[in-house]
Amino acid sequence: MFKIITICILCLMILILILDIVGFFIFRRRVANKKTAVKLKRERKKDLLWWGCCWAAWMVSGLLNWNGARRMNDTYHMQCYGFLFLAGIILTIILVLDFTVGKYAYVTSQRVYFPDNFGLARQKKNVSYQLSGSTLSLWFNNGIMPKKFTVIEKKEELAKLLKDNYKLNRTI
Repeated sequence: MFKIITICILCLMILILILDIVGFFIFRRRVANKKTAVKLKRERKKDLLWWGCCWAAWMVSGLLNWNGARRMNDTYHMQCYGFLFLAGIILTIILVLDFTVGKYAYVTSQRVYFPDNFGLARQKKNVSYQLSGSTLSLWFNNGIMPKKFTVIEKKEELAKLLKDNYKLNRTI
């Protein structure tokens, strides 16, 4: 039973990797069509810390369990933990792609595009913004915590685009 669960986890990670790569190309194609899209750099320090800790826990526990099964000559559990270790390697690939290739987002008059949403865009409705200096904060669906971005190009055009199409958040 444990082997079936580990194979399912491995297949799920492979599916997520494939969807992530396909979604990135859909994202690139959609953004290439938008002439008024403004490029933003996403602030991902907290995400990086969180996912780094999750990744380390996965890899360390998997390596320790695999090593324990190897010392006991338990080939069944060695294979199971080997599958989980392969799923951890795929998780590593997904995280590296997300934090290197997926570090930019684009804002248009209708949508906010992220590369890690499998090519889907977030609709404009219920999005509010706060622009201060070169930092843009966006609240999606009246959320409590904003997503933070750094404006790297077309600041004046972005300010006009936001003022015309999005709702200003006055709670801060």
